[in-house]
Amino acid sequence: MNEVREGREMYFKNSPSQILSKIQGQPWFRWSAPMQSDESKRDQNLRCDYHNGVDHTTGQCRFLQTFLENQI
Repeated sequence: MNEVREGREMYFKNSPSQILSKIQGQPWFRWSAPMQSDESKRDQNLRCDYHNGVDHTTGQCRFLQTFLENQI
């Protein structure tokens, strides 16, 4: 996970989806809890692999971004 820090935000050279596919089998990896909001009210066109749900993309997932930042 080659990261680049710019100010207070961290940007990864690989996409969150690529990083997720590489780390999901690691013993320290933890999947996110499912989203609690009503799925029928979420955007069904967007899918997050980290939450295994809809409403945002894996690349937009703040929980995954935070998880990755905390691993560094």
